[in-house]
Amino acid sequence: MPEQKFYSNGKLMITGEYMVLEGALSLCVPLKLGQTLRVKKAENSIGKIYWSTFVKNKLWFSGIYNQKDLAILESSNIETAIYVQRILQKAAEFNNEILIQKYSTTIRTDLDFMPNWGLGSSSTLISNIAYWIKTDPYKLLWETSNGSGYDIACARENCPVVYKLSDCKPDFNQIDFKPDFLKYLYFIYLGKKQDSSLSIRQNKSKIENNKHKSLLITALTINIINSDSLEKFDYYIDRHEKIMSEILNTPTVKSQKFKDFNGSVKSLGAWGGDFIMATSKDDYNNVRDYFKRKSCPIVFRYNELVL
Repeated sequence: MPEQKFYSNGKLMITGEYMVLEGALSLCVPLKLGQTLRVKKAENSIGKIYWSTFVKNKLWFSGIYNQKDLAILESSNIETAIYVQRILQKAAEFNNEILIQKYSTTIRTDLDFMPNWGLGSSSTLISNIAYWIKTDPYKLLWETSNGSGYDIACARENCPVVYKLSDCKPDFNQIDFKPDFLKYLYFIYLGKKQDSSLSIRQNKSKIENNKHKSLLITALTINIINSDSLEKFDYYIDRHEKIMSEILNTPTVKSQKFKDFNGSVKSLGAWGGDFIMATSKDDYNNVRDYFKRKSCPIVFRYNELVL
C-alpha cells in the first residue's frame, strides 16, 4: 500500500462565536498552519495500528491499538490515547475497512502549531480522517463534538468564508476579505486552552435564551466584512463584543485584561482563552511589546497566520 497523505487547515472564527449555533452568520478564516495525516502499511506486523503525533517535528504522542477492536495496547498518554480511540471508533462505524486489513497500519500526524493554541488540532484531525475513510467530515465531527462545523469548512477552504447553519446543515461561501487595514490586525494567544465543547455546554441556556440576537450578530458580521476603514471595523467589533458580553454575562476581554490598550480587542471562539484579535495603528513593535508585558508573547500579524 503506497503512503496516503492528507492535509487540513487550522481555523479562527472572527465573528459569530456561540450564536452561530442559533443561525447567526459568522466570518471564519483558514490558517497557514494546519495538520498532515500520513497512512501506510506497517512492515512485518499484523493486526495493529501504530499511531504517532508530531508537533512541530517533535514526537508528542504515540499509541498502539488492536486493529480488530481498537483496544489500546500501549500509549504515551492515556487521555490522548482514548481521544484518538474514540475518533477511530466513530470512523470505523462509517467505514469498517480500517478494522479488517490483513496487515498493520502506521498513522502519523504532523501538527504545525501547539495543540493548546485552539487553532483546530481536533477539527484538522477529523477532516483528515474523513479524507482517509472517504466519508462526510461534518457527520464525523458531529459524532465526536457539539460544535457548529465552521472549523471543517475552514479545514478544506483556502480563503475566508461566511458560515452559518441552515436547518442544522452547514451553509457557507468563500469571500474576498482583503480590506486595506489588514496590516493593523493582530492575533494574540492568551495562554489558556479553552474546551470549546465544554464552553458551549456551559453557555447553552444563555445562547438559546438569546437566539433572537442572532440577527444582530449577522448584521454585525456583514458590516464588519464591508467595513472600508479601521475606524468602522473597530466600531462594529466593539459592538459585537458588547452584545456577546451581555448574552454570556461575562466582561469583555479588554475590560478584564487590556483596558489601556490603544485599539480594539475582540474574543475569538470560546471566551476566556485561546486567541484574541486586536487592532491598532501603533507600530508593530509597540503592539508586540504591549502584549509581552501582559504575559502574552505569542503575537501574529493577520497575514502571518491567515491564508
